[in-house]
Amino acid sequence: MGKNEVLEKDIVLAVGHRLAAYLRQGGARVMMTREEDTDLSDPEITGLYAKKKQDLARRVALANHLQVDLFLSLHVNSFPDPNVYGGQVFYQPKRPASQKIAASIQGELNRLIKDNDRVPLPNNHYYLMRQTKVPAVILEVGFISNPQELLRLQNPIYQSKLAWGIYAGIVKYFLPSKNPSTKNAIKKFY
Repeated sequence: MGKNEVLEKDIVLAVGHRLAAYLRQGGARVMMTREEDTDLSDPEITGLYAKKKQDLARRVALANHLQVDLFLSLHVNSFPDPNVYGGQVFYQPKRPASQKIAASIQGELNRLIKDNDRVPLPNNHYYLMRQTKVPAVILEVGFISNPQELLRLQNPIYQSKLAWGIYAGIVKYFLPSKNPSTKNAIKKFY
């Protein structure tokens, strides 16, 4: 939660909707794990840990079952130092496709977002990254703990800019010239 009780889930859902629209306009089949403020856990499950555990397990199972071309998980970061800012992409370290997608998305975010010069980072600590059998990346779209970035993250125009950067990175990865094994530019995403 950021200042004035701004919630991460609201920001990432707004960016996710914009990204899904861009991908669909580009011809991709997109499956969002949530279209509104809900999760994938059973209503009778109590306790935050138990709900989160079931929710994550169901997201992974869905991605693996559907054999999607990309699993993308959007988040907003937080850090004790309020001066830290910028979008950051994490990838599965032992999966070259995940690393290439992360580099492509990070490159486009860095190109479109002023002063965003981060590099994609390997991370095998996230459950989603360890358990997903398809190429997966986790994307922190910015820092909710940075007051200036928090204001931008709430702005629909900035959310669209973030979504466009992510979209452009995905498209660049799936272009046949970038990835000869891909015959159809964009297929399906999760």
